[in-house]
Amino acid sequence: MLQNHLVYKGYRLSANVERLLARGDGALSSATFRTTLTILPATAQANGPWQEDAIVSSPVSRAGWSSPRDAIQAAMEYGCHLVDQLSAVRRPA
Repeated sequence: MLQNHLVYKGYRLSANVERLLARGDGALSSATFRTTLTILPATAQANGPWQEDAIVSSPVSRAGWSSPRDAIQAAMEYGCHLVDQLSAVRRPA
């Protein structure tokens, strides 16, 4: 089962997958998947005062991922990395 939502260190990470169809020679040749990652505090409401959206693209193709599972996994890893960076910046000296 794919985990599209995750609460990590007090932030809610939500990954929404979009299917991108590639056209080649007038026919559909392949599909890739792009993920939009939404990060907001776990206690906040959707579309609240603080919400961050980011499109997570494949570093190989720069367009999308070959499977929805890879797209979601990459988005969640990226989101955890962003939250870790945010936590490091907010830490008192």
